Amino acid sequence: GMTRNLSVGGLFVEVPAKIPLGAAVGLRFHLPHVGRPIVAMARVRWIAGPSGLAVQFDGLHAADVWALQQLITPARKAI
Repeated sequence: GMTRNLSVGGLFVEVPAKIPLGAAVGLRFHLPHVGRPIVAMARVRWIAGPSGLAVQFDGLHAADVWALQQLITPARKAI
């Protein structure tokens, strides 16, 4: 799906399938500065329209949290 919002706590993504609120989902995504995919479990916390989901990460590895912070921190300083 297409990610619209990303934070250390989770992300908002548009997906073609309907996934119920509270469902556990597996995620795999790439960050521009990381040479490997980030693989994580998450839980659907909010549904927006027919294809939008907000998910909360469940147990990211420390290295993945660090990688997300490296991406997000410069973006916050620019605002």
